[in-house]
Amino acid sequence: MAAVVPADLGGSFDGIAPLQGLAGPLQPQRLQHHRKGAPELFAEDPVQIRLCVIKMQSHVIQGEAAVGEILFYIIQNALLEPGFFIGFLAAGPLAGGGKALYYLFRNIFCPAPAVMAQEEFALLGQRIVVEAFADVAVLSRIQFALTVAYHFLFVPLSIGLGLILAINETRYYRTRKPEDAAATKFWVKIFTATFAIGVATGITMEFSFGTNWANYSRFVGDIFGAPLAAEALFAFFLESMFLGVLLFGRKRVSPKFYMVSAWLVWAGSCLSALWILIANSWMQTPAGGELNADGTEAVITDFFAAAFNPSIFARYTHTVDALLIMGAFVAMAVAGWYMLKKRHSDFAMKTMRIAAVVGIVTSCAMIVFAHASAVVVWEEQPTKLAMMEGMYDSEVPPLYAVGIVDEETQEVIAPFAIPGGTSFLATGNFDTVYPGLNELAQTEEYGAMVVEDMPVNLVFQSYHLMVAMYGLIMVTSILVLVFTFRGGRIARMRWLQWLAVLSPLWPFIAIQTGWITAEGGRQPWVVYPSVSGPEGVSLLTADGISMSVSAPELWLTIGLFIVVYLVLLVGWARVVGRFIKEGPVAEDGDRSEGSPALAAA
Repeated sequence: MAAVVPADLGGSFDGIAPLQGLAGPLQPQRLQHHRKGAPELFAEDPVQIRLCVIKMQSHVIQGEAAVGEILFYIIQNALLEPGFFIGFLAAGPLAGGGKALYYLFRNIFCPAPAVMAQEEFALLGQRIVVEAFADVAVLSRIQFALTVAYHFLFVPLSIGLGLILAINETRYYRTRKPEDAAATKFWVKIFTATFAIGVATGITMEFSFGTNWANYSRFVGDIFGAPLAAEALFAFFLESMFLGVLLFGRKRVSPKFYMVSAWLVWAGSCLSALWILIANSWMQTPAGGELNADGTEAVITDFFAAAFNPSIFARYTHTVDALLIMGAFVAMAVAGWYMLKKRHSDFAMKTMRIAAVVGIVTSCAMIVFAHASAVVVWEEQPTKLAMMEGMYDSEVPPLYAVGIVDEETQEVIAPFAIPGGTSFLATGNFDTVYPGLNELAQTEEYGAMVVEDMPVNLVFQSYHLMVAMYGLIMVTSILVLVFTFRGGRIARMRWLQWLAVLSPLWPFIAIQTGWITAEGGRQPWVVYPSVSGPEGVSLLTADGISMSVSAPELWLTIGLFIVVYLVLLVGWARVVGRFIKEGPVAEDGDRSEGSPALAAA
């Protein structure tokens, strides 16, 4: 059976000898490696096709054919040759700066197809699969991104819901009503299930520093060790100890001690985030350290300067506020669900009021915190700012709402823009000129950067998607606040109840795309050479990997992580789903505890 390819790819398909393995003697065109020193996995290619050139490090698919053609081509051949289909899907999302997606959406219409031999088609697919995923640095980044993204499903819930839990316990301390005690127990159960998964998935990330990022660990170990140890000793023990009080101490400690324990659990989770963000912010804006004599390690010279590095306050407030928004919106979703099902009406309305207030306060505070974070990026990380706004050449950056970066022509394609808008947000005036990537690549500090490899469109899209999600967050917060406190009208508005149920998606997407912006924006460095950082204290991502780890080992562990994490996610979802299905039910102990005699004691 023949497979299908676009008609005008500029090559002839004259048929080839039977496949002789992936490294057989072939001619005349070569799939090129971009990464210097990468081994030649394949010899010459007999298929004279200008469809794509695989770039090892950035996984850029550069097509001279319209990707509308490619889309047609993929659909036609999905069942004919799964190897190529899987390869395209795998390479596409990793394409540097989203180049594959750019072609896909720009050229959605396609001409008539031609015919290509299935053997040639299969060979191309096998090459995409093997070559695109043989880079140990890329695979190490994929594995760490997978574990971080999964872990960060639960961190926002634990920190965000910790505040909701503490507020509910404070209300019960004041009212001594059994239904308020039941509400606290409800949130304690959800918090505990989330906390347990968060701890387990966080440990795997710390182990990966040693297994996959040995050179990085050697470079930053003298500085990184202190905040990680402090997070365990001060924050985790505080959080877990008082969580034990919440789980087992209701009838063993005084009501006031129990209420304080709820707030200490939340404080412990916020303190944990502080130490982790101290470590991460040091990678973004190093301070309080210097290179050792042989230049192979960063050594600490001032602990407080390292801990309170230039970006920590802006990044901590920005991040934690986002997590509190997430907690408020999850509480909002639970309340909306009960309103839709007409169950637990009193709990639903009380929860909606709490969520509406927390949501609007934290959403408004985000304006200040996000601005402070953007100013730090402008001052300390010029290459990140350039990618966030798609700037290749120095200019007064406009403000885009939507757009896409053409990485070949180095232009932003957008329907409209506010001239100088980004300049105004960062500096307060409309005429500040920012350096572009091409100019920065000529400087000594950022000379290691290859502009063609930078994930510009990826960072641009993630940043603007985060901002768009914030718009939805503000709209939802205002609607829920207004119609909750105007006579509880939300209880009769099913469309708003459904909006509340769906609303956790907005902060979730904003949080994930925010991290993509932060971490993708500092590439190709894992320790970024910030403007105010110590001289020479920087490390390229490709230089931080473990040299003894192979691609097959990484593929194996990625597969195991996916399987185990899916099992954990299903288990967590079933447990939390059961808690929500049962709802906040007052037990006999709650009723006796809430009696007037006991409350007066």
